[in-house]
Amino acid sequence: MFVLGSFIGNVNTFLVITCPADLGRAQTSKRATATITGIVDGMGSAGSGIGQFILGVTIQQKGWTYGYLFPISCALAATALPLGYITI
Repeated sequence: MFVLGSFIGNVNTFLVITCPADLGRAQTSKRATATITGIVDGMGSAGSGIGQFILGVTIQQKGWTYGYLFPISCALAATALPLGYITI
């Protein structure tokens, strides 16, 4: 999990910084760009916190097997949902 987090964390940080900045460039104000970046980054942090809470509850109630399957299933779902939207 440490190695997986090391590789994914760097890409996540890069995307969280550049994508909202590109979206904000359509605005004429630098303040709008900062606001968009802050909102996207804040939602990502909130999602991470909620995910860690759910992971802890899952491990306590179901065991470590489901604790390992939870992030794997979330990653697969996060990959499959946008791909399904593209193909429709």
